[in-house]
Amino acid sequence: MRAVVVLALFVATTTCVVGQENDTLVNLPLLKKLGASEDLLDLIGLRSVEDEIRLTKLAMDTSDGAETPPLSLFLLPFIAANPNNGLMLGIGAQAGYYLGSAKDTRMSSSQGSISITTKDQTIVTTQSTLFSSKDQWQFLIDWRYYDFTQSTYGLGSSSPEGSPVFGGFTINGIHSVPVPGEQPMAFDYLRLHQMALHQLSDALYAGVGVLFDFHRNIVDQNLNLDTAALVVTSHYAYSRYYGFDPTQYQTAGLSLEAVYDKRDNSISPFYGPYARLALRQNLSFMGSSKTSTLGWAEYRTYISLDDILPRNVLGIWTYIHGVLGGTVPYLDLPALGYDFNGRSGRGYLQGRFRGTSLAYAEVEWRFPITRSGLLGAVVFGNFTSASRPAVDGYTEEKLFHRFRGAAGAGLRIMALKYSRTMIGIDMGYSSDGNTAIYFSVGDAF
Repeated sequence: MRAVVVLALFVATTTCVVGQENDTLVNLPLLKKLGASEDLLDLIGLRSVEDEIRLTKLAMDTSDGAETPPLSLFLLPFIAANPNNGLMLGIGAQAGYYLGSAKDTRMSSSQGSISITTKDQTIVTTQSTLFSSKDQWQFLIDWRYYDFTQSTYGLGSSSPEGSPVFGGFTINGIHSVPVPGEQPMAFDYLRLHQMALHQLSDALYAGVGVLFDFHRNIVDQNLNLDTAALVVTSHYAYSRYYGFDPTQYQTAGLSLEAVYDKRDNSISPFYGPYARLALRQNLSFMGSSKTSTLGWAEYRTYISLDDILPRNVLGIWTYIHGVLGGTVPYLDLPALGYDFNGRSGRGYLQGRFRGTSLAYAEVEWRFPITRSGLLGAVVFGNFTSASRPAVDGYTEEKLFHRFRGAAGAGLRIMALKYSRTMIGIDMGYSSDGNTAIYFSVGDAF
């Protein structure tokens, strides 16, 4: 999201936490386990000496009677401004907590934000990765509500130049006015995705999901169906071609899920791989506008580059998301920035690339700046490719036909070292020539 940041403040908060995370860390010093010896609460003096002693003891306790730490929570109020939202006021949060004993249960994490804008927008998001007692179950939750405006540029990674409406579109023998750039839209969006997975082995989980996506009150702001000055947008052309109501639609269905998770921490991993496979079937009896099948395949890995300071990490993230059968409404097609955490495509606007399939890859180097670990930095780069179906005489664009890239750098402030909660400030630059600034609580992936 292109942004000019007006102000960012922080409020940091309740009790810090730590737990036993991995047997391989048992005999390593506290610095190795935490990746920092100082955090924001140490800096501003909000943590007492007694708290520090207690939390350090918890971090090093390998006994069977290790105490389960309480909730860790960090809040980040912010004020920002950008062309899509106008003046934006919101608050972001990151929480780390245990749903069982810290001795045999991994830390669960939740993040979310609420914001309102001067363009009468409301944006509410929350994502959680939860581990039940003894890690027997893993729950993934992704809930979002957007009262939103967002531009589309057509389908495929060659958009807007490769979009059928770029040079005008023909309907009933009438050629429309060209739409050479962005196509602003307004809509209400509700996403309710929830998945429950049972542990099959130490790191392997499998289960099912129930997923709903509702788009309502869709307005194509450039659309003009007056034959004297016909303007056809990508969204309208696609919707009419595939038989969707261009003002509202929904997808609803079930998914089969498999997750392999060897990360040492779900908030800010220092090492370990993560993989997720999902097969989603949208069903008309559950409310889908049409039946369809989509697939999701994702892989991440985190490589510690320093034996002493594990915060020196190389993170690699890649995923592919695509329509395997049937037809999917335009705004529910795979798109940049609509992954589980909504963090793909730094440097681009959310939804900048959309298609019947989308492939994404990102590499990020994370490293400390100060010896205490309080201040760190990241350098990142990403690539995207999207496909487009053939529509009304226009040829299709295949996946991997064209790649679009972005790169950038950012700062990290260790907010809570025991849960590894970070404050992130990133700047990204895209191949479109756009610059974007992001504030976040937690790492991008």
